[in-house]
Amino acid sequence: LDEGLRLRLVEAVSYSLTQQLQQCNGQDIANALWALANLGIKTDVLFPKVCECFQDLPSHSFSAQNCANILWALVRQDRDLDLRDFAKAIATRASNFSSDWDEQSLSISVWALAVLGQRTSSLPLLKALTSDLEELRKFSSESLSVFAWTCGLL
Repeated sequence: LDEGLRLRLVEAVSYSLTQQLQQCNGQDIANALWALANLGIKTDVLFPKVCECFQDLPSHSFSAQNCANILWALVRQDRDLDLRDFAKAIATRASNFSSDWDEQSLSISVWALAVLGQRTSSLPLLKALTSDLEELRKFSSESLSVFAWTCGLL
């Protein structure tokens, strides 16, 4: 596809998603935001709409990995939007998934919150993990090293 056609297609898909956002689950939203950020496409449609409606979307449809992928996408999006409140809302929702965290999702989330200037928002995630040290013991040595590096950003 040529670049112009690709951008028009992405904008059309983004707009359509905004119209159906209430029917989307966490995976749908995370995948769409992740894809846009990964492609380097700075759409003016989907990110603002998700930020606006996030509190109204059902919590049970989000997983720890969905929240991590959305936070990663926020960092990669490099937008002019003020994302602090949105990042804080995602971190709050993510802290409800204390038993669902894998090392990659946790590291991504803590890293993204630090980059977004929301270091204190990562504390509930870390507190939930340290309250269940058995989960931390399941991390591989490589994952523990990456996680330690990530915590160093705090």
